[in-house]
Amino acid sequence: MDYEQVMNDKKLREQLEGGETIVLTMKVIKFTGQNKKLPRVIAITNKNIYNISPAEGSAVKNFFQNLVQKSRIKRKIALSAIIGITISKIVKEFILHIPTEYDQRYQVDDQLALIIQTLCEVYIKHNLKKIKCFFIEEMNLSQYTTTNYDIKKNIRRQLPKQGSEMTVDEVKMAMQASRGNVQTLYQKSNSPEISIEDFTLIKMLGRGAFGKVMLCEKKDTKEIFAIKSLRKEDIISRDHIEYLKTERKILEQTQHPFLVSLEYAFITQECVYFVMKFMIGGELYTHLQKINKFNEEFALFYSSQVLLALEYLHKQGIIYRDLKPENILMDEKGYVALTDYGLAKFLSKGQVTQSIVGTPEYLAPEVITQQGHAFTADWWCLGILIYEMLCGKTPFFSENRNQMFRNIVESELKFPSTLHITPECKSLLTSLLKKKPNERLGNKGDAEEIKKHAWFKRMDFQRLISKEIQAPIIPDLQSATDLSNFNPQILDEKIEEGEPQGTTNTQALKKFDQEFYGLNYKKE
Repeated sequence: MDYEQVMNDKKLREQLEGGETIVLTMKVIKFTGQNKKLPRVIAITNKNIYNISPAEGSAVKNFFQNLVQKSRIKRKIALSAIIGITISKIVKEFILHIPTEYDQRYQVDDQLALIIQTLCEVYIKHNLKKIKCFFIEEMNLSQYTTTNYDIKKNIRRQLPKQGSEMTVDEVKMAMQASRGNVQTLYQKSNSPEISIEDFTLIKMLGRGAFGKVMLCEKKDTKEIFAIKSLRKEDIISRDHIEYLKTERKILEQTQHPFLVSLEYAFITQECVYFVMKFMIGGELYTHLQKINKFNEEFALFYSSQVLLALEYLHKQGIIYRDLKPENILMDEKGYVALTDYGLAKFLSKGQVTQSIVGTPEYLAPEVITQQGHAFTADWWCLGILIYEMLCGKTPFFSENRNQMFRNIVESELKFPSTLHITPECKSLLTSLLKKKPNERLGNKGDAEEIKKHAWFKRMDFQRLISKEIQAPIIPDLQSATDLSNFNPQILDEKIEEGEPQGTTNTQALKKFDQEFYGLNYKKE
């Protein structure tokens, strides 16, 4: 299967060993030690693996057309030197592990199964033993690739923890299983099945307890999105299946200008993925940090949008419970939207919940005392948010968490003497931050009495929801992927680091799917 006609090149043919024959040649992308992508042809023989590239100075765009005339062998890898292969279950990448030299990492546009099966066949026949294969659920394999640069620094990357010696038939079965483990859960349009392979991952945007958020581009439409990746095992270990079920349901069911919307959702055997609108302005927290505190007009503009978003959620029977500047994202026009519904909960009218969840500085008194809380806990959080925007800090903060909780439950609300705010604003904050939920503004069951308060009367909610009001802060953007409003430390993280590997608990994953999606995967 000499698809790239390597044997037609006399000079290349003369470099083969005695008794060596070409088994397969195929176009691939090779990753360099600096993570650059180079077009190559992989040539698999009964004795070696060859990387073949164009001669120096040849045009890359014409590389494949001119391969026979301009090709050169860049690397020769003996089959006996390979100790195993790592294959991604969700993107078309694989690594040849070569401990005597350095590893080789490839990406394939098509025919990954054919390449892997051929590699395994020639390896087993030449070495007279099974080949060790690592099938892992990773979007990028660089963390397992020992490069030539690593060798110079005396670094040897660890192999994945899961792996086994396989026959050719076992490899074929594993390849079939790994290619068929993606299932689309949700998509706005009637497009074909979607998977991680349909996106180009660009930059890390955030990392949390259960996974990470990355900037990505949809390959066919070139649209920019944020993709949230969550490992099932992390969800299981923290007993957060119900939270994730709620988050998925909310993302799918809610459509509001001031809520981050879901575009696609899909799962693999080990991960859950949510693809959402990319809010290029970053977190409201970032903008607040830049100027320390907002004036009342700024605070009114942002809190009015949050108020409408919470009103919408409450009408859907959803309590949000995680309001804070970090969970409020800004778009290119300077408008904001709530994100991260991981702590949200569906509540019936009159129902209360006892869980202590949320950001400590924003917890309502009834949440801390576990007296049972409902929708009015979100109105307390709205009061804390407005106070923080105006003062640059929350009203009951203490470095000692226990003391902060005592302050929230017992201490009187105070305003800094240097803070100049209107009486209407003070009245609103005092009404929202009542210790007893039944005395709190908004306790009647909807947002109307809050919207009618004198401070909010200055806002034209109809023009706001139509986005006809000019935002006080409009992000200065240079491109559709401008990340100047995001944390540079997070952006500097290598996107290829992937999720940490653990010992896959097949039964736990099956239980997760049965509870969460009603799915059953075939045993690999």
